[in-house]
Amino acid sequence: MRIFVFSDTHGDISGMDLVISKTKPDVIIHCGDGADDAIAIQKKYPDIEVYIVRGNCDDNHTAMEQEKFLEIMGHTIFIAHGDKFNVYNNDITKTNHNSEIIEYAKQHNANIVLHGHTHLATFSFDSGIYLLNPGSASLKTPYDFKPGFGCIELYETNVCFKILSVEVFGKLDSD
Repeated sequence: MRIFVFSDTHGDISGMDLVISKTKPDVIIHCGDGADDAIAIQKKYPDIEVYIVRGNCDDNHTAMEQEKFLEIMGHTIFIAHGDKFNVYNNDITKTNHNSEIIEYAKQHNANIVLHGHTHLATFSFDSGIYLLNPGSASLKTPYDFKPGFGCIELYETNVCFKILSVEVFGKLDSD
């Protein structure tokens, strides 16, 4: 199963739409700060399953969940925006900034954690838990990285994570 993970699109669906139109995933997950964008994608691609959580900038979606657990192919996936777990990355070399979200995931037996908030794509494996932040699919980060997203290839006994540049699929109109 192929899962695309997006976050922090902040009103710009062009990166998500470009990627999805070229390679349709089985599932789309949006980690917040762009709930309206994810809803627009959900309407455009109604045959793709979409899961959305609310981020700190999604004020018009107060009824939407801030966190969600999914069970897919024997994996427990925890999705949150990250701001409620003090996920900040002011220092690109900092490695333990995700300890609160990791501890919460452990308490709920999750083996995969997906979050956004920092606009910086990161991947790690900590205490038996895979942790993926897909960065922003529309905005350049403070470190001037290109817009990106996460791709998870999920199998019953294995999992493969990738962080990809949106530009692999073509040029964005805003460039």
